[in-house]
Amino acid sequence: MTVKQFEQYYLTCRVNFFRYTRQFVKDEKAAQDIVSNAFEHCWKVKEKFDTQAAMQKYLYAICRSRSYNFLKYGSGFKNKKELIVKDLEALAQVVSADDEVTRNTMINEHLEEMHKALQQLPDQKRSIIQLAFLEELSNDEVASQLGITPLHVRVAKSKALAQLRNLLQNKILLDACALILLS
Repeated sequence: MTVKQFEQYYLTCRVNFFRYTRQFVKDEKAAQDIVSNAFEHCWKVKEKFDTQAAMQKYLYAICRSRSYNFLKYGSGFKNKKELIVKDLEALAQVVSADDEVTRNTMINEHLEEMHKALQQLPDQKRSIIQLAFLEELSNDEVASQLGITPLHVRVAKSKALAQLRNLLQNKILLDACALILLS
């Protein structure tokens, strides 16, 4: 990944990581620092990532881990012996809610990307995808609603999905499907 690509990714995604981190630490300044440090660390080890999706998962893990550390140790000036029961209880609540928060955050991001990609499809293909997948209509039902043949629906649906895969660079669609299947 080049410097320019990384900067573009940072500018595009930092707000999502900030929101995600702020859900844990409830402190805007701390969340900003955590996200900035996570991106800085990620830049140092960028060679480890084959895809942008892999880097994204790594960044979520870093933000989550550093949020836990912030909750556990504060700004870093407390030592481990100074922990109090309230800190541990807060950490336990965040840890138990973590999987749900992470999954929901990633699903929302992917749904936004999928919605943007859908808007780029031609009108008929977009209508077919919306009727077939969002309203869960059969090919025959879609055909009757749009006044086309079921064969045309199958062909257009196939082409629309291929176009969506290209628009989404395969990763977002696959990640979203995996997250939905895991829920």
